[in-house]
Amino acid sequence: MKAGDIGPEGINPSVSVDEETAERLRPRYELRPGDIVLVRIGRTTRHTMVSEREARWLLGGSCIRIRATQDISADYLACYLTHPAVQEWLAEYTQRGVLPTLNGRKVREMPLVLPPAAVQQGIAEIARAIDTKIRAHKDVIQATRTLRELLIPQMLTGNPVLPEAAANRDA
Repeated sequence: MKAGDIGPEGINPSVSVDEETAERLRPRYELRPGDIVLVRIGRTTRHTMVSEREARWLLGGSCIRIRATQDISADYLACYLTHPAVQEWLAEYTQRGVLPTLNGRKVREMPLVLPPAAVQQGIAEIARAIDTKIRAHKDVIQATRTLRELLIPQMLTGNPVLPEAAANRDA
C-alpha cells in the first residue's frame, strides 16, 4: 500500500506484488487489523486504520505504520490523530521540499494525551458512532445524486414524470 491508497473512506489498494515478493516482505511490512497507517510523503496528515479486510497487506515506503501497545486503544489513537492540534503538529513537523516528508522518528516524538483505558474506549465508541452516521448520510447523498442523474435527462427530453410520482409529490 502506498500513500495514494489512503483516503477518507479507508484504503483503496492500487499496487500488488507477486506472492514470492510478498512472502519475503511479510515479516517486516505485514499489516495487522488495528495498525494505523500514516502517510509519510505528500499530505502527511492523512491516516487510516487497518481493518480485517486489509490484514496481511504490505506497508509501502510512502507510509508509516503505528502499532498500538496494550495501554493504547488503536481506535482511540486513530481518533486522536484527527484532532486539529495533532493535525497541526504533523503538518508542522513535516519536512518541506519537493515532496513533503514526515519521518518515523518525528512521529515517535509526537505528544500523546493518553487517558485511562475506559475513557479511550468511550471516545472511540462515540467517534465510531459518528463515523457510521457520516457514512450513512454520504450514502443517501450518493443515491440522491444518482437518482437526479437518471431523472433529469428523461424529464428534459420530454419523457413525462409518472402520474403517481406527481400525485405523491403534491400530497
